[in-house]
Amino acid sequence: MTMTAGENSHQKLGGRAFLIPGMAALVVLMALVVMAPAMTEGGPPSGNIIRQSIYTVLLLATMWISGVFKKPSKLLVVPIGMLIAIAWCWISLSWSIVPMISARRVLLTTMIIWTVFLLVDDCGYDRTVRTLMLSLAVLLVVNFAAVFISPSTAIHQVAEQQDRNLVGDWRGILPQKNYTGEFCAFTIILFFFYQRRTKTTNNPPKKKGISEYLSIENAIRSSIILASAIFLYKSGSKTSAGMVALGLTSGLVYLSLSPRARMYAIPVAVLASMIGMLYWAGTWKEAIGPFAKPTAFTGRVQIWPHLVSYIQDHPLTGTGYGAFWNIGDSSPIYAYSKNWVSTISSGHNGYLDLASQIGLPGLIVAVLAAFVIPLYKLLTSQSLPRWRGALLVSMIVFCAGHNMTESGLFDRDVIVWVFLLITIALTEIATRKRSSSSSSSRSRRKRSLPSFG
Repeated sequence: MTMTAGENSHQKLGGRAFLIPGMAALVVLMALVVMAPAMTEGGPPSGNIIRQSIYTVLLLATMWISGVFKKPSKLLVVPIGMLIAIAWCWISLSWSIVPMISARRVLLTTMIIWTVFLLVDDCGYDRTVRTLMLSLAVLLVVNFAAVFISPSTAIHQVAEQQDRNLVGDWRGILPQKNYTGEFCAFTIILFFFYQRRTKTTNNPPKKKGISEYLSIENAIRSSIILASAIFLYKSGSKTSAGMVALGLTSGLVYLSLSPRARMYAIPVAVLASMIGMLYWAGTWKEAIGPFAKPTAFTGRVQIWPHLVSYIQDHPLTGTGYGAFWNIGDSSPIYAYSKNWVSTISSGHNGYLDLASQIGLPGLIVAVLAAFVIPLYKLLTSQSLPRWRGALLVSMIVFCAGHNMTESGLFDRDVIVWVFLLITIALTEIATRKRSSSSSSSRSRRKRSLPSFG
């Protein structure tokens, strides 16, 4: 019996074992993301050569695992919007004030983008999400263990300039509580919305066995969600706590509304948030007046005016990618600030940070690629399972909101950025139209089955 290409491809994909090399590479990526804050904080502008070398090896391994060397066209797995955005980052090197530093940083960002998209495409939706869930659950257990075994290191003991209320906040094995809060938030969202794909068989198991299995699984999931919420609360990470609530609400709205209603409701909410942000920016002095104390909002309102001033002076170009913070004496921050703001390495706002580096045109392209286009695909898809859509919408909304008070947009291996990349890659898979050959082969198999209707 002969077999069409579509049937052969379908059987190869369907017959893959659950444990595949791509999942191991994804676990390595997650481990690197966990270690990234420790490898980068306080480092020199030239970067960490060990970190860069590891990511290079991981990309090459990923290319081998996914078959890129045999079929180079697989590199086109990155969506066109993301390609345009990263191309703009590379173009910004032509006006960068420190081109060599910019080149190293944009190269690392580019490698991570391709690593994520190739791995997610190779693993598929379910394998990717379940690998993330397992990795995050293990990290949660390790964080709790660190708190109870070594509280002097797993709980903040010293205050920082940007956050004087840091003492007593849980951080686990991460160097700072906000990183821990981000991981806890992603754990909550993934375990809340993920639904196991069920398979139909000719001999289904007994109903009692299914109900017992589901009750155990739900108990485990609920326990992990509760434990993550407790650790998030104890971390004192306000941004992650607020944004996980917003993300969960967005996912529940997606589930509760009809496809037509949610297609309007969620964009309206996003636009309302953007208008509010623009209004706030337009009345900056009046807006920050009541919060002008250095301790207000843990110092963020002391940082943002300097970024806004620089963007107003350089609206089209910025400094060049990665060329605003942590570049030594060449940093523009020294010309705009003479206080403690000049000593930090982040603007605590992903949008302002990116606009200061690649200009407002670059920011627009980046926001379209990272948020607008993926959301549009999710809200207009006619075949996307509801729980998958809710999970992905929740993740995107969380990342979009999180970047209002933290920086994690087109920034190398920053935690929120890597998870946003994974979400975009999953969105591509979830909303991808099946090929006509696969559809026709499924139709032929369906017609060959006896009808019991």
